[in-house]
Amino acid sequence: MVLANLLVTLLAALAVLIPPLAAYESSRTVVNDISSKMGDIMMFPNYYVDPDMDNFWDPEYKVQNVRQGCLAVCAMRALRLIYRDGRINVANVRRFIASNNADPTTSWRLEKMFMSCHQSSGFMQRTCSAGLAALRCYRATIEQLGWAPGSY
Repeated sequence: MVLANLLVTLLAALAVLIPPLAAYESSRTVVNDISSKMGDIMMFPNYYVDPDMDNFWDPEYKVQNVRQGCLAVCAMRALRLIYRDGRINVANVRRFIASNNADPTTSWRLEKMFMSCHQSSGFMQRTCSAGLAALRCYRATIEQLGWAPGSY
C-alpha cells in the first residue's frame, strides 16, 4: 500500500513537471515556423520574395542556386546559430528550436539534423556552396521525416 501511494505521488509530481504534449506544436508546424524565420532573414532588407526561397519546400523544385547557400550562411550567422569561425553554436540551436515550441523528440531530431548537415556540408568553411549543401541536407532530412511544411 505504501509503495502504491509513493508511486501515485511520484507520477503526480512528474505530471506537474513535464509539460503536456498538447503544449507543443506539431513537427510540421515547428519546421514551418523555423523556415519562416530563416526566410524573413534571407529576404532582409529588401523584403523581396525570392522564387528560389518561396519554392524551397515544393517537392518538384531542385535546390541548386548557389545564392541560396550564401543566404543560408548569412541567416545562420544572423540567428547566431553559428560562430564567426563557422562552428555551430549548439546552445543557440537548442534555444532556437525550443523557441518554436518543439516537443523534446522533435527538438532532439532537429538538433541532430542541424549538427549532421552542418558537418557533412563543410559549413565551417562558410562558403556559399557549403551553405547550399547544408540546405539540401536540411530539406532531404525534413522530407524523409515527413515534416515538410505546405501542401504541394
